Amino acid sequence: MENTAWGTVDFIDPDANNDDSAVVFQTIPEVSRAQKKPRKNPAFPSAGHTGNFASETPAKKLRLFPPTGFQEKNRVVLQLGTGDATRALQSAMVAAKDVAAIDINMGCPLKFSTASGAGSALLKKPETVHDILTTLRRNLPAETHVTCKIRLLETMEKTVELARVIEKCGVSAFGVHGRYIGQRPRDPAHWDQIKQVVESVSCPVIANGDVFEYTDFDKLRAETGAAAAMCGRGAMWNQSIFRKEGVIPARDNLNSLLEKCFEWNHSLKNTKYLTREILIKSTGLENEEGWALNKTKSLADVAGVFNIQANIIGRKRVSNLKRPCEDPVENDENIKVKALAEQ
Repeated sequence: MENTAWGTVDFIDPDANNDDSAVVFQTIPEVSRAQKKPRKNPAFPSAGHTGNFASETPAKKLRLFPPTGFQEKNRVVLQLGTGDATRALQSAMVAAKDVAAIDINMGCPLKFSTASGAGSALLKKPETVHDILTTLRRNLPAETHVTCKIRLLETMEKTVELARVIEKCGVSAFGVHGRYIGQRPRDPAHWDQIKQVVESVSCPVIANGDVFEYTDFDKLRAETGAAAAMCGRGAMWNQSIFRKEGVIPARDNLNSLLEKCFEWNHSLKNTKYLTREILIKSTGLENEEGWALNKTKSLADVAGVFNIQANIIGRKRVSNLKRPCEDPVENDENIKVKALAEQ
């Protein structure tokens, strides 16, 4: 629906039981699928983003949902998909005080990213990459890290060349997904090629690809020399992958996740998405439990499916929490001035 007060198009969760969780996503009209207009290099949260986001002005209405709180700030990275430096900065300034880092997605091969010049489309546009990253680093507060994540290009020479362009932009680190654009998750990741990228730069590199258990983190770092390792699917399937002692049973992990979703009154849509990801890898969805989950219309319904007490819903949610990103911003020029003053 169109939000005339904010100048945005809001995507509403019809199953939400309160105003705070009703808005799933906010964007400027150009990036709205509902508008069905060609995108003009928008900046938008990348796939997997679980909060709501206001990507541009009007003034005094810039917000990041849900509130991360000061305890979570240093653990939160906001990844943007964008093909334009100006809008990347406008979007990043919305959340700069709420997160530890702003990351630019340069690896997503899906059409919704590449059609707007974002995601893996950036891999062949080093000038645009340089423009986006230097604009962010120059204007964001000094304490806000700037990072990005890339895939392998068709040759190692081109991959290294791009890595060195990124390094010169002053990023804190960058990630390398050890697959080519055309490769799918089922294809093995090329750890050996990540190693070559690591050896070509002095900037910290975060290695990514085929991490499915805790020991894989150390193995990937050891084999590539990367400063850190990250995982995607492994963490979606079982969040306890980060336990040194090993993963806990899938059902125990699911119950733990659901309890947190309920306690914080998390978005119904994303709660169901996270639950499906876990079930797909464990019991599957073509069963009574999966069918019941698909029919749920509230968090209480989800709690009923998994025999969890519904009275825990919302017990940890903090209402009317004012966060730094809600401070008034008069116009785009003041965004840059304010950022420069805080460096």
